This record gives sequence, C-alpha cells and structure tokens, in this order.
Amino acid sequence: MRKIPPLVIVAACLFPSASWARTGNELLSTCQDEYSHMFCMGYVVGSLETWYTSNTARFCIPENVTQGQLTDITIKYLKNNPESRNLEASLFVASAISEAFPCQQTQRGPK
Repeated sequence: MRKIPPLVIVAACLFPSASWARTGNELLSTCQDEYSHMFCMGYVVGSLETWYTSNTARFCIPENVTQGQLTDITIKYLKNNPESRNLEASLFVASAISEAFPCQQTQRGPK
C-alpha cells in the first residue's frame, strides 16, 4: 500500500478528535460537502492505514487504485447501506474496501 501523503497527515493533526466518534451518517455528510471532501479522503485513507497496521485488514488494494477511488467506493457503500449508518464510520470504510478488493486465497493482506 502507498504511503500517506503529507497533506493527509496535516489534516489528521488538525482534526484529531473528529476521527474517533464519527458515525457512517456523519462521514457521509462530510464526504458530500464539497468543502470537506479532503477531510473525507483523509479519513478514508487513515482508517485503511489503521486497519492495515493493526493486522486486521481483510482487503488487498491493487497498486493502481487512487485515494479518490477508495473514497468513492466508501461513499457508494455508505449510500447503499443506510440501515446501519449509525455505526462507527471506520467499520464502513473497512467493509466497503474489503468488498471491493477482497484478498485472494493466496494473499495474506495488502501489499
């Protein structure tokens, strides 16, 4: 998986408390706001990095996938699952990406 861009790290430092208690509803609202889209992308990438470093990732993201695509996949998943958007947002990120990019049986985790 690619390294996190410096802009995302700066955004995470500016909004550290926002990432802990977000629900799927809050994340979707943030992602649909044109002024908060970079925060949304940072949240998605940061959540994926957390899942990956905790060795609990169940996804294998191909190298040519962009951060924008990962964010779009997450937004689509949030829109398609309104019945459980009250749950923690990072769970939606992991579920969306796991569904889009499951690991093959011979793979053990993201590259």
